[in-house]
Amino acid sequence: MEIKKKKKIVLILLFLVLVGGLISQFILKKTNEIKASSSIKANPTNLLSPDDWYGYYTYRGNTSTMGKLATEKDIIVKDVGYGMITLGNSVISLKKSQREKETIYVEQTVQTTPGNYYVFKADINVSSTLEGMETGVKINNNEKPLGRFTMDGKKSISIFFKAGSTQSKISLYHYGDLKPYGKGTGNVTFTRQTVYDATEELNEFTSLINDLFTDDTQTALKLKVTQKSIDELRAKFDELKDAFSTTESDTFDNNLKKAQSLLDAVNLSLTPEKLVTDHEDHHSNTIIGKTYPNAFLKFSGSTEIPAAKIASPVIGDATKYHIQADDQGDFSYALPTGSYFTYGEKITILSTIHGKVVSKVVSVLDETPPEQPSLNELKDISTVFSGNAEKNSTVKIYDNETNSLFLEGKANADDMYSLSIPTTNKPLVPYKSYYVTATDAAGNTSEKSLVQSVADTTPPKAEAVNQFLELGDPLPEISKMYKELYDNAGADSVEVALTKQPDISKVGVSQGEITFTDKAKNKTIIKVLFFVKDSQTISDNNYIFRAEDFSTAAIDFPDKVEEQPKFLLKYAKAELWDVKTGENKTDQLMINQGTIMKKPGVYNITFSIGTLKKTVTATLLEGALGFSHVDANISFGEQTINSEEQLVPTEETLNLTIEDTRYVTENWRIVTKLSRPLQTEQGDQTASTLVLQTTDSLGKQKREHLSDEKTAEFYYNKNAVNGQISLPLGQSEKQQILLNVLPGTVLANKEYSSNIIWIIENAP
Repeated sequence: MEIKKKKKIVLILLFLVLVGGLISQFILKKTNEIKASSSIKANPTNLLSPDDWYGYYTYRGNTSTMGKLATEKDIIVKDVGYGMITLGNSVISLKKSQREKETIYVEQTVQTTPGNYYVFKADINVSSTLEGMETGVKINNNEKPLGRFTMDGKKSISIFFKAGSTQSKISLYHYGDLKPYGKGTGNVTFTRQTVYDATEELNEFTSLINDLFTDDTQTALKLKVTQKSIDELRAKFDELKDAFSTTESDTFDNNLKKAQSLLDAVNLSLTPEKLVTDHEDHHSNTIIGKTYPNAFLKFSGSTEIPAAKIASPVIGDATKYHIQADDQGDFSYALPTGSYFTYGEKITILSTIHGKVVSKVVSVLDETPPEQPSLNELKDISTVFSGNAEKNSTVKIYDNETNSLFLEGKANADDMYSLSIPTTNKPLVPYKSYYVTATDAAGNTSEKSLVQSVADTTPPKAEAVNQFLELGDPLPEISKMYKELYDNAGADSVEVALTKQPDISKVGVSQGEITFTDKAKNKTIIKVLFFVKDSQTISDNNYIFRAEDFSTAAIDFPDKVEEQPKFLLKYAKAELWDVKTGENKTDQLMINQGTIMKKPGVYNITFSIGTLKKTVTATLLEGALGFSHVDANISFGEQTINSEEQLVPTEETLNLTIEDTRYVTENWRIVTKLSRPLQTEQGDQTASTLVLQTTDSLGKQKREHLSDEKTAEFYYNKNAVNGQISLPLGQSEKQQILLNVLPGTVLANKEYSSNIIWIIENAP
């Protein structure tokens, strides 16, 4: 006899836990409708919920409600011929017949703060067998048409709106075909729908608009403003303007127009004055001119021009500038003292403001007054006096204190000189000062160069004193970490600092660093070794050694003799360090293995180097047999109960892994049983149960019902060996767990549960 009304059954979960043996638990639930169980992790910033959509449709001028929609596929709207709704975690699909222009739509109300701004975002994908399908979005009944789609179409949308109350309604529409009674279907899919508070984003936009101007009068632009920045704000305004009131929108639009007008009014020009080589004329070392007020200027074309250091206020402009014009547009830039332009140099002057750029090249005119020579910095270890002077001029070095001649020579054709210091005058005395003059062939002598003082470049010296600590000891005083401190300016002025902290929190060798800094900031860094010992550490004058007792399974001990020393070093955590260098010398240890063998027991192992020896105890254990891995759950999916008995397989394979580390192996087997019959929380039992199905080597299947009264043999290991064995249970395996569902044995809307117990036993 056929059952007219089918009932559906949902198996929620079957959990597996190993307690002495292994326990597996599952829940059986019968309902009138099957729903896939899932856990949706919502974006915490998204105000929309996949569980709060309500469905509606129109027919012949009337609107009907479908109530709150479940998260499932192909929900019938009115009838199969009219349309369907599919609702997923991030997908909403509205599908309907295009035979007439009727509407399917879904709505959700979200909590909002009055006066705050929000944005609705989604990706739209439309497919239709006819042309002219329309879709749209309504926010608080304000319709936002998304346009007419021809056959197929895609777009992403962002709709900003201002909340007028504590609740805002979001409606997603499918209007149907524009041509009444057209034959075909149309489908609009909204994916990744989000609504979030965009108040901060719009407030930031307001700040960016205001930030275009120097003050509230909005009569001047900030220096960082460029055409690009105004264009970007204009594009952002076009995206956001629907969320603003007419007054707000007009204000933003006018402010952008005002900024554009101010920028258009910037007429950048550049008028430099001449450059000459006459040192009596300030144009020989100073660039003077006029440009747009507050413009930034950069100069190039002469090696005398230092690197620019002023950063541009314009975002993205990595160029450095030398100066900024004053508020009248006047500028004046002088070369460093003693530096001048050279005849024939072409000096490029670049002026820029608000992203606008103008440049001009000025050639240096020919003038020949004597040039002030330069003297490069001097060090106590210098071997030459060098610098720049007029080509072929006579260069003289003077003692600045006595004005007496110290050295004389010639500049070359490249306006440079390099005069070797006589051996009798080396090394130079620190802090003594000198200057230079240049005399041309006519006997004109330049003004003296800038005075250079001899720099002290010789760092202090000190010897490291290695430290020996017990674990837990504090760090010693820094004065105990070094000796024999010396500096040519006196050791008393030397600053001493521990600049690298050693790690003394664990046994072993760590390195610290001490930095010695003299008056001239010359530094010397020495490395100090810190040896940290504990109760397991021994030492002599040459080495520090540590090892400890250990235990492990006997089967882990290597069979190969050549692998055994490495095994003992690893498990005893043996390490050896050289006391003088801190180097790890563990590979030089001698090992007396005693009587140790691959057999359970307690053995003495002796490590030694020279006269330094230590004996540790190695315990090799019997080992054990047990489960090393069990899958967490079993699921039988969603099933429909009918008038016949059913055997339902698991959806996925269940994996059991057994590990045998026993020294003496014995045959074993796995048996299983239920902890109790399937029953509800109220104690109502069912005749439905679980079945263990196995297949022998000839392909013959055996099925055995699991009960709480006796065990069923699942696996028998006749040739036990060490290692792991994986036992999968599933549809494609030789064994599996089946759910035996008997019609008429379960109650609707009830949950049934039990436990599966897996037990490992010794076998004959």
